[in-house]
Amino acid sequence: MQLAKMSKLLMAIELDTKVYKGKSLDDLDLDLGTQMMVQNQKMQRKAELVLVQTSGVVASMLMDLGVG
Repeated sequence: MQLAKMSKLLMAIELDTKVYKGKSLDDLDLDLGTQMMVQNQKMQRKAELVLVQTSGVVASMLMDLGVG
């Protein structure tokens, strides 16, 4: 059981996730997949927001230059 928890912890570290930050091995939930999926969805929403904001800035710059 401890080996499985260490494996999940190392995988979380490799994927640069903070889902286990501040927890001991006894506190770790072995269901990393669900936690990673939630974190990935959050990161994807942030990336989409940045993309929308960036495309708006680029469009504004192009209009200022008389392009498009």
